[in-house]
Amino acid sequence: PRVRHAMASVLEAPVTLDRLELLELSLPRREVFTSAVGVRTEKRVLLVRWWDADGQWGIGEASCRADPFYSGEFLDGAVLMIRDHLAPLLPARGPLSAVVAACERIRGWPFATAALLSAAIDGLRRRGVPDPIDRWPGRRLRQVPAGVSLGIYADRPQTLAAVELAVQAGFRRVKLKLSPTMDPAVL
Repeated sequence: PRVRHAMASVLEAPVTLDRLELLELSLPRREVFTSAVGVRTEKRVLLVRWWDADGQWGIGEASCRADPFYSGEFLDGAVLMIRDHLAPLLPARGPLSAVVAACERIRGWPFATAALLSAAIDGLRRRGVPDPIDRWPGRRLRQVPAGVSLGIYADRPQTLAAVELAVQAGFRRVKLKLSPTMDPAVL
């Protein structure tokens, strides 16, 4: 009941939309990431900034990959989806539930719609409206347990060193990428 009430009150929160800003960043990776899909030296990131009528903003990230080789949604497609299809559906003012309803009209594209909704909710949070996670019952964790996905390494010593660094950094799960062409002795 408390969770439903928290969600309902956030969905009723009024939002306005003056404009959306799509920001694409290219971030260098700390190390080369090799997988069966290919080699990546950077991560392209799409940020969506939601500007409200009062000049306040919130930000969300479309965390899809730059290419369509892992999932059907990819960065350039997310830009087009937001710009050409989602943005025209968004109300200039109304409750957050109207933004959710607009996003639900689009089939698929969860990264693009999540970026828009996250930006709108972040804007509310910056105005002092607690989001559903802020209202979630129970104690808050200071650090969320997370895992890491490591690329393909050339040999066993490199692989072991990468896994050791990940464990020392506190990752609770370590996932290794595989390829049909890699040396099985590495595993």
